Amino acid sequence: MWSIARLRRHPHFADHFAHVHPLCWLILWWQLNNLIRWYDTARPEGVLYSISEWGFITVRYIAPRPDPAAYRPIPRTFRPLTDARWGSDLPACLGQETPCALILPRKIEGSGSASRGGAGALPALPNTS
Repeated sequence: MWSIARLRRHPHFADHFAHVHPLCWLILWWQLNNLIRWYDTARPEGVLYSISEWGFITVRYIAPRPDPAAYRPIPRTFRPLTDARWGSDLPACLGQETPCALILPRKIEGSGSASRGGAGALPALPNTS
């Protein structure tokens, strides 16, 4: 048990003695020693308690210590790049450069117009409107 003088000098408990009437310090001393003994054996994460003017301690909330084995995330598994599921569902005919050339026609070198003929350019598309 801690002595009453040691508890009064302790920075955590000095304010408690200022709150309680000096005639009730023996009750507070007994209650604090019981709280400290319980705290050392139970080892909770935190305790919320209140002290009356008479020196009685009431524990309001006890925060339990989290169990380190309570939650373990599932380890991520990575598929190798040779797996068929990494393949594309895009048809082979759309994987060529031709669709891009239809959307973005090439310009003829030396001219400001696009797709009027020449090397590397597509023929002009017919007007169907």
